[in-house]
Amino acid sequence: MSHTVSIQTQIKNPEILKKAVEELERLLNKRVRIVKEGNFEVEFFDGFKKVKNGIAIKIEGWKYPIVIDLDTGEIFYDDYRGRWGNVEDLKKLKQLYSLETILDIAKKQGVKKGILERLREEAKQQLQKEGKVKLKIPL
Repeated sequence: MSHTVSIQTQIKNPEILKKAVEELERLLNKRVRIVKEGNFEVEFFDGFKKVKNGIAIKIEGWKYPIVIDLDTGEIFYDDYRGRWGNVEDLKKLKQLYSLETILDIAKKQGVKKGILERLREEAKQQLQKEGKVKLKIPL
């Protein structure tokens, strides 16, 4: 039986976000790293952004990091309409976070590791342009 589920993603789980960052680096084939965690301040073109519980991610080719407030799920970035970073990279990060969240839930419900790995690879190959993730989990 198949069910279609729509989920609005808020990035709040740091461990799943770290997995998504690793997957994004492999997918983009460029350096993606976490540069700050916890309580910090980041400078953007128009000033500073302070977060109490967050993660800052630097993607190769981006002038400024992407900052995620883990308490609210808000994402802050400055790509200057594509001149300072490709917003498609951020869309892919959000998709991968959603994918890793779904796979984590499936794992907790007893889906076997081999199936989870196959699903991860299939879903990564089908990341949707509009930001959706398509995944079929056998029940």
